[in-house]
Amino acid sequence: FSIILLVAFLFFFETGPIYSQKKKTDVEVIDFGDGGKSRTKEPAKYNNAIVKINPFSIIFGKAFVEYERELQDWVSVQGGLGLTFQPFLESSLFSSIAELDVENFDYCASKLWVNDRCDNHFLSDKEYRKGSPGYLANLSVRLFPDSDGFDGGYFSIVGGYTHYRFKGRKVEEVRNNFILEDEYTTPETASYLDGVVRYGFQTLHPKLTTESFIGAGLRKKFIKMTDIGQDANFVYRNGIADYSATTFLFQAGVRIGFQL
Repeated sequence: FSIILLVAFLFFFETGPIYSQKKKTDVEVIDFGDGGKSRTKEPAKYNNAIVKINPFSIIFGKAFVEYERELQDWVSVQGGLGLTFQPFLESSLFSSIAELDVENFDYCASKLWVNDRCDNHFLSDKEYRKGSPGYLANLSVRLFPDSDGFDGGYFSIVGGYTHYRFKGRKVEEVRNNFILEDEYTTPETASYLDGVVRYGFQTLHPKLTTESFIGAGLRKKFIKMTDIGQDANFVYRNGIADYSATTFLFQAGVRIGFQL
């Protein structure tokens, strides 16, 4: 419920200034009466390129830069590149500010063991694994129905690829006692291929931009991770789970941009 309230707040915060602005094509006429001359006030100039960051994402395991370029008044393209790493915080409320990607990472479907142990998801399991630098990239087409350039509401189609890298801890192979080794030695990866439709608002300020959005789509994930369980003799064993799955994806995020 708190996430829903937060997203609603972001949208009301963004949309307020939008509807109070004039379009960039407006011209204001100033009449100084019979003794003066009418003059026109030209609309403020704006640039057709923006560099953006998410000011919160580094806390949650992502650091990236996005670049948006206007093609026409009603359409632009945007691309981003960045790094992934072990998140510092794991609260779902805070992560909704950074970039909310809702899905279940837990893996409890191993066929290797008589008694499988659920392996916790990557992004909140600091006890079992450590993150190593990975990478991400995205590309999107953004449509502005008001034909007002970068300013206002937009729809976008986004394709993204994210690659996480980790090293996990093995379990000591003894009967009944679950004891993790001290060293992180098992390579693990998680790769996500996303297709998302977003709806958001972008507001132009002098030299800066602000943006918020929500989106939904599908994620194809490819996972290679530590798989721990007990064999028929109740001895804990180490294995590797290598699987793929398609899940529903919900996103919400914010951006701060710098006009070039």
